[in-house]
Amino acid sequence: MKLAVVGSGYLAQTFRSWGMSAGHELCEIPQADLVWFAEDTPVDEDGVADAEGIIHQVKATHLPMDFSQTILISSQLPVGSTSRIAANKAYSNPKAYFAYHPENIRSGHGVEDMLNATRIVVGCDSTEAREACIELFAS
Repeated sequence: MKLAVVGSGYLAQTFRSWGMSAGHELCEIPQADLVWFAEDTPVDEDGVADAEGIIHQVKATHLPMDFSQTILISSQLPVGSTSRIAANKAYSNPKAYFAYHPENIRSGHGVEDMLNATRIVVGCDSTEAREACIELFAS
């Protein structure tokens, strides 16, 4: 699978390393079958996540308009955040399929946690997104 990982923090670095370890080809967004947005989510003093950063990141990223892609979001987001992003398909690829993978890896153990996962939870908006995520995590 051709995989693009978008993000700058520990989470994105972990998923890039895991993707290479799992045999996926890392590439730029226009060539990717699956674009994985991985961003550490800021939370306030009450533990409430601020979803605006990841929502803005997806909106600001130019996605190709000429072929289907699965957009996988991994972050700690409130319920409904991925639906908010998917509802704004007009700003990106109208052929995009969306999936959400709740981020819950231990700092310093990310690649190990991904390679030896006891369970994988992903929510998908379509059969296409589901199939792409099965291919991604089956490695």
